[in-house]
Amino acid sequence: MFLPFLSRGRRSAKVGPGRRRRRREANVRTLDVPTPDFNVVNPYSAAIGSTDSIDPTSKSYTVGVYYPYWACNVNQPQDTIPFDILTHVYYTHIGLNADGSLYLPVPELGDGDGNQLTADECIKKVKSSRDDQNSSVKLILSVGSGDGSANFSTVADDSDRLETFAESLKTLIDHYGYDGADIDWETPESTTDGNSYLQLIKAVRQSLPSSNYTLSAAYTATDVALDEIDVTAVISELDQFHLMSYDFYGSWVKDSGYHSQLFSPTVDADSAANGLSRCLNSSEVDTDKIIIGIPLYAQGFPDVTGPNEEWNTKDMPDDGIQVRYTDLGISPFDSKIVYNETVVAASYYNDSTNIWYSFDNYNSTAAKVDYVLDNLLGGVFFWQITGDMSESSGGSLVSLASSYLGVS
Repeated sequence: MFLPFLSRGRRSAKVGPGRRRRRREANVRTLDVPTPDFNVVNPYSAAIGSTDSIDPTSKSYTVGVYYPYWACNVNQPQDTIPFDILTHVYYTHIGLNADGSLYLPVPELGDGDGNQLTADECIKKVKSSRDDQNSSVKLILSVGSGDGSANFSTVADDSDRLETFAESLKTLIDHYGYDGADIDWETPESTTDGNSYLQLIKAVRQSLPSSNYTLSAAYTATDVALDEIDVTAVISELDQFHLMSYDFYGSWVKDSGYHSQLFSPTVDADSAANGLSRCLNSSEVDTDKIIIGIPLYAQGFPDVTGPNEEWNTKDMPDDGIQVRYTDLGISPFDSKIVYNETVVAASYYNDSTNIWYSFDNYNSTAAKVDYVLDNLLGGVFFWQITGDMSESSGGSLVSLASSYLGVS
């Protein structure tokens, strides 16, 4: 079926488990980082430390997951999304053309002779599965991506194109019966771009009033990215501001490191806490709108055994080494997993491949939930759902967060 507000479908470049980030090189200085007050003594029965007096059910928290279009026929069928432990599902990535029109990326075909869904059918199946399992979950269409943001600036800088985009997005949402939109522009590269970003957010907000629609934006949690936008003004237009608190390290940084660290061991290095601090420079920011991102994948570094080591260039693919949490080949509580409670991150060295992996595990996820509660934030989101372990394994990070935040 061809929809008049969409361009003819075409295949979008597949984005893997993680997404490349633009970073700056900085001269770092040692900083004493306070140890988080949360520690998982028994990974099967975690106890919240400083938040014992905080009742997670006293308010509604977000536990959201991104569901990528390429998982439609592979990885994870729509009816296996754990709607019963979620508040939001973000269907990604809706494509943006230079004229402001939208397109649906073509899902990859699965193996075998089973039914292969089209993009249109996939979006509809997500909704029907939601309706069958938990109709209270909000479904959001996410536009853009790390590899799909090239046209945002062109659209935002032209009033006609911007109007086309805002109208097309509303029409698409209404057509599929979804609940709102997510803007994933990665990322404005100047203050001029930052001003355009705000104008785009305002235009979409006007088209999608808060009385009827949810509007969120996923944004890189690095200092260099946050410096390009008026964070206070942007958040004021949104219902949710997703801090993408991952990919702080990867193939674009010469040294290994914890790619989703909550705290930084150095003054100038990026971390989720540093990103949040940037967002809270103004007392006008509603902390309840800020959602902390947790990755369900690992960044790998060849020929090193830990952080702060220079990895071997010849063994690092151009796109990096990214492995889904569920594909690391170890159990959730394997003794080989090392948890760094100072920066709040986990790691694993595979001695057979000589690759050191940085990722989030049960301990770090629990600590990040504690951080959300302590700082009165709005919740957590996960990129992306196909990387999680099953609930039956006891290692599902989404289930853990949902339980602690009173969603399930």
